[in-house]
Amino acid sequence: MNIYYAYAYLRVDGAPYYVGKGCGDRAFNVYSHKKNGIHVPLDKERIIFLKTNVSEQESLIHEEYMIFVLGRKDLGTGILRNKTNGGDGASGAVRSEEHKERVRGQNNGNSRTNREKRKVKKLRTINNGEKHRRIPVDSPLPAGWLEGTTQGYKDAIKRNHHDVSGSNNPAYGKRRITNGEKERRIPKADPIPEGWWEGAKNSKRSGDW
Repeated sequence: MNIYYAYAYLRVDGAPYYVGKGCGDRAFNVYSHKKNGIHVPLDKERIIFLKTNVSEQESLIHEEYMIFVLGRKDLGTGILRNKTNGGDGASGAVRSEEHKERVRGQNNGNSRTNREKRKVKKLRTINNGEKHRRIPVDSPLPAGWLEGTTQGYKDAIKRNHHDVSGSNNPAYGKRRITNGEKERRIPKADPIPEGWWEGAKNSKRSGDW
């Protein structure tokens, strides 16, 4: 299906700083780029489409080609902030020493394998009327202990529990905006005031880098 495209984000001076591929609203979606540390331009005119109405494979090829031509800042080969070579994979990704050390530790047996994790015994809660603790489910109950938590503990949970799910949450139906110095929440339907943008105050302003 020819529903895919390749796109680029431009700096204020018109130079591209990121190239990607997608479909639908991918190019405009702030949250889908957050994990890569890429900021979507506030000025939507700085989002350009390099290829449109193509297959996914064609969009991947063009993304990979443009990253190769323009180069990556993290490798010192060009101007893009892409962390991989494109093509819908992690090829060319630069890993930190911390990440490498963590992987080496896993390969050396310093972390539990999935098989070992499955061997962890399930626990159940028991009480003696005054306090409660956890024991393996296949362990017998000690003398004077019953299964479950103490009534006092249950009552404390009920007294201190506040339902903040769904519409009970003060932030329900609102979005966070900032002007770089302070932040607040406004209803999602309200326009963003001049000088403010969506996000937290400790994040960089989108696109100006």
